[in-house]
Amino acid sequence: PAAERIFGWRAEEVLGKRLADVTIPEPVREAYWDGLRRFLDDGDRSMVGGRFEARGLHCDGHEFPIEMTISAVEEQDGWIFHAFLHDISERKAEETARQSLAAIVESSGDAIFSYTLDGRIVTWNEAAERIFGYPKNEAIGMRIAELAPPDRPDRLSAVLERVRRGERAGSIRTACTAKGGRQVDAAVSASPITDDAGNVVGAASIARDISAQLRSEARGDAARRSVRILATAESAQGVGAAILPIVGQAGGWACGAYWEREDGTALRCDGVWTAPAIRIPLQVVERGATCVPSEGSRLPVWHVGDPTTASLPCGEDAALKGMRAGLWIPVIVGDDLLGAFQLFDRRQRHRDEDFLTVMTAIANL
Repeated sequence: PAAERIFGWRAEEVLGKRLADVTIPEPVREAYWDGLRRFLDDGDRSMVGGRFEARGLHCDGHEFPIEMTISAVEEQDGWIFHAFLHDISERKAEETARQSLAAIVESSGDAIFSYTLDGRIVTWNEAAERIFGYPKNEAIGMRIAELAPPDRPDRLSAVLERVRRGERAGSIRTACTAKGGRQVDAAVSASPITDDAGNVVGAASIARDISAQLRSEARGDAARRSVRILATAESAQGVGAAILPIVGQAGGWACGAYWEREDGTALRCDGVWTAPAIRIPLQVVERGATCVPSEGSRLPVWHVGDPTTASLPCGEDAALKGMRAGLWIPVIVGDDLLGAFQLFDRRQRHRDEDFLTVMTAIANL
């Protein structure tokens, strides 16, 4: 009955006919006869006892994949062969679908990765390598919590908690930490992976790098807000300190200060700022502190590495606080240094011309 169902022939229609004529597609029948001859004449047993895939022929003429095992028993009248087959069309279709999905995942511009319910990564596509910097062999086995910034709320673990409850998490904007401490702003979504019984056994996430988009939005907004403050200010007093949090947050810096000329050439710290997302307030310089700027302080400076090499105020304190990047934007009128924005970060940040342009424009205004 199973053979009738698979091949479409009724038993009375095929009993007595040659097997190859009714079950094997014509293009491969010769290979069947060759294999049979090798068995009988040469003792070649390679096709006997093992499991292999082949093509089957339905009575209506269509071909389909089958999995087959053949046994051979020698009796007085000759060899008797037993063929055990099943239709693997559904399995092959699933494999094709999986291969297509895998190709889509690998060619995607978004990071696509899956992980267990305890947060350990098990798959990692090429875009994930590019966005987060970790090659696949390093990423697999990592916890997704390692992608969360150490000094900011861990929103990825919150996403995992929702997945454990069987919920889908929509596109959530969050900061992530790539290899080497580089920050990546990402829109992350997650879906539960279930087994045949419907139990949640893991999660899959898609992360899109939206850093450039957010930077553009934040800088445009920062410029507009700064202009409004400047347009309504009755004097320059306190304006720099008011603008400091706006530009610091727009640039994604960790902390900063605004220096204002006190008398002569000395500068006094008129305002300090720490990124709101940082759990422990970070302050390189105290408000009210004073310094005498170096001659190089009249030019914008973007430095990476040891802050003490930049010859700018509070370089040693910045180094002790673990700062690895800084920005100094002076406010110059004629030949006079009237103030300066100073921003710091624990990450090494390469020179960003777009942000420098925004800061210089604000300083000029």
